[in-house]
Amino acid sequence: YACPGARVRAKNVKNYTSLTDLIKLGPIDLVKKILLTFNKFRKKFYHESFSFLSIFLLSSCIIYKTSVKQIISSLISIVLMIISLVFLFLLFFIAIAIIVGIINAFMNKKQNIELSYLFIAISVIFIAAFLCIGATIQTSIPRRSCFQYSLLNICLIAINIYILFEKYKTNTNISRIITIISINFALVWVILIGLECINMNKKWTKMEESIAYQKLNDVNDIIIDSKTFKSKYKNYGDWSNPGKDPKKWPNTSYSKYYGVNSVTAK
Repeated sequence: YACPGARVRAKNVKNYTSLTDLIKLGPIDLVKKILLTFNKFRKKFYHESFSFLSIFLLSSCIIYKTSVKQIISSLISIVLMIISLVFLFLLFFIAIAIIVGIINAFMNKKQNIELSYLFIAISVIFIAAFLCIGATIQTSIPRRSCFQYSLLNICLIAINIYILFEKYKTNTNISRIITIISINFALVWVILIGLECINMNKKWTKMEESIAYQKLNDVNDIIIDSKTFKSKYKNYGDWSNPGKDPKKWPNTSYSKYYGVNSVTAK
């Protein structure tokens, strides 16, 4: 947020809050701004994080055969996280997750140092999430700039996979099954997304051929197929697509790029 490019871009972003504006906010308004920042962040990240952390809490109790006290505390933690996700501010969920990680790290320090390290790793992951989301207090960021949050959830997945392999490392059959399932799932997912990317590329090429054909026939008010921009994979693309109004962005950018009077998507 301190680099020159961000400052220039901020001038065109609605609801941008400068550091000066933040300083001028009173204590109550600042707290409201912080809570709003965490609440407006995409819910999917919170729900995924909750799922992975809950799985770890429950599986660690079973795999490491922890005490009844720790099982009860894990269940209470899960309930508190659900309450914070459904009824309270989403900042509370991250706070609870950090506290759960720290408390469990201390609880397992003497009995199981390995499990303690895993809980420390979980605390660090959610502290990183807190800092990343908190840094968006000046302005929200688009989904294409949220890869770091995917990495944080991948780290939570890795922790879950680690304890599974530790549990069944002596059982080659189960280890082999887990490995095969994981690899096949990844391959299938990559193939499906890859095929959709190829399909979208074909539609884009077809659109450009249509534009070239219309220009060749001296048509300067270009009409393109709106289906060009529709994908079965919901995460494909992130920009606004051309619509029916040729005078609105991004239609205006398309017409400028292709050197025509107007572009309309129907």
